[in-house]
Amino acid sequence: MKVLIALCVCGLSVALPAQTSMPTFTSPDGVFQFTYSSVLVDCTKKVPSKPTSSGVPKVFAGNPPALSIPDSCQSMADVCSDLGGEVSTLACFAYPKDKFRDKPVFAAAAFFAGKVEEVTTESACLQGSQNWNPDEIESAKLIKINGVEFKVFEIGDNWAGGGQGGPVYRTFHDKKCYELGIQASVERAAYDPETSKEFTKQDSDEVQSRLKEALNSFKFLK
Repeated sequence: MKVLIALCVCGLSVALPAQTSMPTFTSPDGVFQFTYSSVLVDCTKKVPSKPTSSGVPKVFAGNPPALSIPDSCQSMADVCSDLGGEVSTLACFAYPKDKFRDKPVFAAAAFFAGKVEEVTTESACLQGSQNWNPDEIESAKLIKINGVEFKVFEIGDNWAGGGQGGPVYRTFHDKKCYELGIQASVERAAYDPETSKEFTKQDSDEVQSRLKEALNSFKFLK
């Protein structure tokens, strides 16, 4: 079943505040590159664990890790993956959750890029994940990003009080299956009209525009 969420992932044309920089991410092997908004949070760079309400950092059994995944990258499901668990994520940038602390419907949203290591043929790559809904696979379409053809699947999932979804793009390049995606997660049960502010379409447009900047700048270098 397709996820019904407040974060629209359709094409957008909205004005964005001026930015002073657009950092560039290049894959470790130098194969692909994209630019991204400096507003976004790098989910591959771990940060110090936040303290608990008692003021003491969270600890775990055994030798506790000093670092953890940034809060903006965390949700009920993994926003740095494809809900099928097949992609090996090389890059993931999330919209900062602090921007919407007073709007708890927004759980997380991110752009990711990586490879599907287990897939070695173009046909297998472009047929999507066996873990996705057959309707999502059947309705997939072909698009081009900077001259490269991708097959785009609209995937999603629902759970009690929330859900996650968004487009996943696959292409077969140099005998490897590459995957890009934008995933947005919401917690509908967290919204209380008496105590919470509404997550608006304008908010959604801002989030999706930032993530699409990275998607639309993606290109292969070799």
